[in-house]
Amino acid sequence: MTIIDDTAATERLAKRRFIIMRAANLCGAVLVVLGMLVFTRRLPVNLPPEAGYALAAIGLFEALILPRILARAWRSRP
Repeated sequence: MTIIDDTAATERLAKRRFIIMRAANLCGAVLVVLGMLVFTRRLPVNLPPEAGYALAAIGLFEALILPRILARAWRSRP
């Protein structure tokens, strides 16, 4: 494998990881909004408010903490 191929593979891996982290942010934000809609009873579903709180908490974890965990796991070792 040449240096150019190795650099291209590294860039593809970095781009893939970036997309995964941004998708986690987006999905987390969607879960937070969905949870808020559930516990304010603005959705036509019959769920208890506790389900909305749980959705919002999971969404906050996914949006704020999960990308940091992934970045730490994927960090390059010197």
